Amino acid sequence: MALVTGDECGLLKLADLHRNTATRIDEHEVQARSRGILKIATSAVDATTGATTFHAARRDGALETWRRNATEEPFSRQSTAAGLAPSTTFLASIDRGLLTCSAQGRAQLTSLNSRRAGDVGTWDLAQGQNNYDVSCGCVVDDTLFVGGRECELTRWDLETRQPSWKARNVRRDNLDMRRPVWVSAIAAPSAHEVVIGTKYGELRFYDLRASRRPQCEVKGISGDKGGHQECDRGISALCLTREPFPGVCRADVGGDISCVDARTRRMCKRLAGPAGAVWALDVCEFEGEWEHRVAGAGYDRHVMCWNLSSRIQAPLASVYCKQRLMDARWVPALAPRDDEDEARVEEEHDEDEDEAMAFGEEEEDSDGDEIDW
Repeated sequence: MALVTGDECGLLKLADLHRNTATRIDEHEVQARSRGILKIATSAVDATTGATTFHAARRDGALETWRRNATEEPFSRQSTAAGLAPSTTFLASIDRGLLTCSAQGRAQLTSLNSRRAGDVGTWDLAQGQNNYDVSCGCVVDDTLFVGGRECELTRWDLETRQPSWKARNVRRDNLDMRRPVWVSAIAAPSAHEVVIGTKYGELRFYDLRASRRPQCEVKGISGDKGGHQECDRGISALCLTREPFPGVCRADVGGDISCVDARTRRMCKRLAGPAGAVWALDVCEFEGEWEHRVAGAGYDRHVMCWNLSSRIQAPLASVYCKQRLMDARWVPALAPRDDEDEARVEEEHDEDEDEAMAFGEEEEDSDGDEIDW
């Protein structure tokens, strides 16, 4: 399997976990932070043939569509739509097209082959509010969940384009002070259940049919590390897991990744490896060896994959991508051939022999330089 990654310099890469390589999808793309990748979404993925379509939202307002018809073929750009609202915080593929949302609350629905963003429809999620700041979003069952800084979790009906539910802030603390609102990540298994992460390290479980306030709040997972309190290690990414346990996997800006069981609402596993903020988590849905594996990407420039069924906390595979990554999504890839496996084993064996020889030479030199007192 592989992941399509986008970095802050505007490069799209294919990180192959089988071969531990990262190749550029567009060799002619020039690095520029003004064209950095903000979000990536996949659609029409066929795991049998490898036919894949993915979409990328750039910082300069371009919305690109890339496609390949088979695993052996390279990706080619199908269309580019201009005019996206600045600071895209959310991108998803739905039946009617591509849905994007900006930090200012401007939602745009774009058809797949359009050259103008928002050709299907555009509406304002802020509804006239000042200082409206959307940080994240999620689409499930034709409903849109959004939230942000001082912006409560809200559910929108995509048919009517009207809000159908809005969360209520949690109760005041022991000092009778209002708790600030900053929703930083959203994951929803259905239109009536949703999990959010906050910039203050809190994980909240909502049941929209029961109450406007969360049913459960999980805190204290990250703890005090390196002199930083948990409130300084905000949750940056969420993804839902089904196997080996139903729950949610969370990542924060300090590189801590942990899993919370939805049945007990307690942390059940911690994943090691990242050395910086993790901005993307994704679970592999394709049948096979890599099914239910969790992949993450972030500021440490690595794409990492973990096996939740194993007791090992270290990543199962890791690919270095050179630039700081902003998003990553699973796509099918060719399995390595037998001759590639043999060549990789021989290369590793040669490297071990070279290291052993170099180490032996250093020992001989050191013996010759000894002084007899």
